[in-house]
Amino acid sequence: MRVKLIAKGLLLSLSVRSTASVFAGAAVTILLLAGCSGANVPEIPGVTAGQTTLEACTILKDGLTPLGTALSDAAGSLADDPEAASADMATAAAAYETEVAKITNEDVKPAADESAEAVTAFSEAVSAVAADPEGADFALVSDSATVVSEKVTALGDVCS
Repeated sequence: MRVKLIAKGLLLSLSVRSTASVFAGAAVTILLLAGCSGANVPEIPGVTAGQTTLEACTILKDGLTPLGTALSDAAGSLADDPEAASADMATAAAAYETEVAKITNEDVKPAADESAEAVTAFSEAVSAVAADPEGADFALVSDSATVVSEKVTALGDVCS
């Protein structure tokens, strides 16, 4: 049974690592966008402008970078130390949720919310592995990782 669990962990690790690559790519996309100068909009006394796409994506960039690191770390430790992977992902998911809660831009908010929901679902799937490694549904973790990839890529598209 231990060999089967290790084999499942290795397969999952490969899937999670590819998702981590998507996080890194999305973070780079958002980072590049955050570096753009954008048009200077003059301030009008008494008028408060809403959050721009650039502002929203800059906030998300700050959340995606540690999230990508946590995902990569979780991939490396899921088979050997599922409890550590679970704790790391839960912390990263909560931190990302905090960043997403700061988004008010109507163009970015839906994609940001969807990416946060996907990250939370992935974190919960990793927690399920930690709670019961032998009975864990590794397909659920892999599927959750795929959804995270899709949602973060969609967020990157909005921010590019």
